[in-house]
Amino acid sequence: MVLFRNLNRSQNKYTFLMRIQFAVLALFVVILFACTSTKESPSDVIPDPIVLQVPEPFINGEDEDLMLVFYLNILHDGTIAVADPGLMKIVVFDTDGTEQYRFGSEGRGPAEITEITSFFEYNDHIYIGDRTQARLMKYSNQGEFISYLDYTTHRGSYGQIAMVDTMSYVSASMGENGTLLKWYRPSTDSTSFWGQAFGDEYVFGDLTIQNDILKKGEIPPSTMNNVILTSDKSHVYTFLTAHGVVQQYDLNGNLNWQTEVKLPINDYIFQDAVRRANELTMPGVAATFSLASGFKVIDGNVYILSNYVEKLDRSLVKISSDGLILAHYQIPATPNRYFDFTIDPKTEILYLAAPESGEIYQVSLNR
Repeated sequence: MVLFRNLNRSQNKYTFLMRIQFAVLALFVVILFACTSTKESPSDVIPDPIVLQVPEPFINGEDEDLMLVFYLNILHDGTIAVADPGLMKIVVFDTDGTEQYRFGSEGRGPAEITEITSFFEYNDHIYIGDRTQARLMKYSNQGEFISYLDYTTHRGSYGQIAMVDTMSYVSASMGENGTLLKWYRPSTDSTSFWGQAFGDEYVFGDLTIQNDILKKGEIPPSTMNNVILTSDKSHVYTFLTAHGVVQQYDLNGNLNWQTEVKLPINDYIFQDAVRRANELTMPGVAATFSLASGFKVIDGNVYILSNYVEKLDRSLVKISSDGLILAHYQIPATPNRYFDFTIDPKTEILYLAAPESGEIYQVSLNR
């Protein structure tokens, strides 16, 4: 009987010790997981740069009668469409650089343009945003005018939009109602708000106040919630130009994910803006900045072209539809201030628009 009790006590002691060891092991796993989960998300990690060749001339603006090459898009048939705000025209080239056709004219008629604020292809049609006339104009891919929607954007924003469907779009809300985006359906005058603002609402007013904030090295409200936008038939993508954050929304306005793109050049861009703000002496104006000059969704992936800083290489970042940073391309510094870009998904040729020279350059993403 005594032997049985001693054996039972030994078993209980052994069981007790095993439970303690298990608890300690479980606690260690929890602590280890907590420590590793506080590290950078894989989606935030910037891969080592793939250094590209120096871009070569593709289209000479003078030879092709171009004035200001601002916006580029690869159309669904593989041609390259160029928006020229100087001519108020869209000029379409094949991949050999041969002009196929051009359309558009300056004026205030039903199919005429006074300003090109945005330019993109959606659902196999070309759209031109004319903020002066408050029109979003729809054309066929052969340049035939079809119709237009009312085009309403916040006065303090870049004026960009992204289509949700053929009859509605989103634009920057600039913090209105604590949100980031404003959805609008002109036919029914319906609106709703998406996302969460990164700061206070910007009420358009004296820009000197905004410049004074930037002078101190702080992000002003005029820039805090500004975005550039793009979309496909499944999602809307935003890039917060002051924060380097990419977001994906579904077509009902639900945020799926966000990824911060932490490029070394970001700090140079911001510090350059602070410098320019301190050099301004004219009242009623403000220095501005954006961490990116181009933002596209191409063949299911999102691409961001970092903004220009003199004598520094540019970055092109590729992000998957799941928010993972897939590639970081480094474009060697040149005197050209590339503004917009597009990519041929079949050949992986990157095309770059240089507004000052009126030229388009090209470089392969496959070294």
